[in-house]
Amino acid sequence: MSQETTAPVQSLVDEMVQCICGDEYPAGSYGAGFIHGSGMCENCDAAIPAKDVAPVAVLDGWKPVPERPTIEMVEAGYEVSLGEPDRSGRARVFDQYKAMLSAAPTPPAGQREIPVTVWDRTLGDALKKSGLGVYINDSDLAHMMAISEFARIVSAPTPPAQPTQAGMNEAIDRMRRENNLSIDGDNAYKRDLLDCVIGALAFGKQGTTPPPEGHWLHQFWEIGDAERKERDAAPPAQQSQAATDVLAERRRQIEVEGWTPEHDDAHSCDEIAAFACFYAMPPAARDWDATSTGYAETLGEAIKPDGWDGKTGDRRRELVKAGALILAEIERLDRADKKELSNV
Repeated sequence: MSQETTAPVQSLVDEMVQCICGDEYPAGSYGAGFIHGSGMCENCDAAIPAKDVAPVAVLDGWKPVPERPTIEMVEAGYEVSLGEPDRSGRARVFDQYKAMLSAAPTPPAGQREIPVTVWDRTLGDALKKSGLGVYINDSDLAHMMAISEFARIVSAPTPPAQPTQAGMNEAIDRMRRENNLSIDGDNAYKRDLLDCVIGALAFGKQGTTPPPEGHWLHQFWEIGDAERKERDAAPPAQQSQAATDVLAERRRQIEVEGWTPEHDDAHSCDEIAAFACFYAMPPAARDWDATSTGYAETLGEAIKPDGWDGKTGDRRRELVKAGALILAEIERLDRADKKELSNV
């Protein structure tokens, strides 16, 4: 790389660069270069109070560098470029970048918020003519600008990319293919996934806790909800005439005969169940000999509770009464169990 010395231009020296505080500096001076780089003069820059920032963890093989290269970094990169002119262009860029990193200053504990200025042609021209010992021609200037821009890009923290649905789908498919995971195989991910699906179906059938609109589980919740609505809209199952007659007989026993729950609770020795057996047994069996039982001469009289008179003759009516009595005995047992639990 050739080296040429450029003398200051008189018009550039006569031109003044003014800071926001009013101080002026010759266009080719260090002060003017500082204004181009920081947006203010060195005195104003020093007056800005430092702002504490949290330390940033740096990975092995990485190094924090200033966004704009310092004079020392530029000189280090330039000196390296003169050392081995026979090396390839890529190798020289690598050497220059490495030298600039080595010359980079240590980040301060706190930093000041100053306007960010990219190293543009104006700053390069000011640096080129500043008389600080760094004299570079136009070709070198473009080369160093490229290196500084490369350093700024690679040292800038990259925000983590937000995962996309397509990216996640591709990652899962790749893991499944690379690990030969069958759809029938067992793994924690699929178990958790199916638990979510089953939960959404169950909540939908209950009509509670719907996922937000657009959530992937909402479609499963809607399946359960549709089944619930279909079930609720269905007409009640038709009750047979036999069941209707048994319930009507039970109502008659309570309202006409006076066999209320209080009446039934007083007969806890299976009298109600025995009376149901009297009506339910085959009519001919009621006449069977039962003298051996010691209760009565016939089976019908032996099983019937004392003082309870049964009216027989219509077989269907007998079975309806038996069914109503069985229902009454079941209700009595349920009340007795509930009372016993409440006393525990």
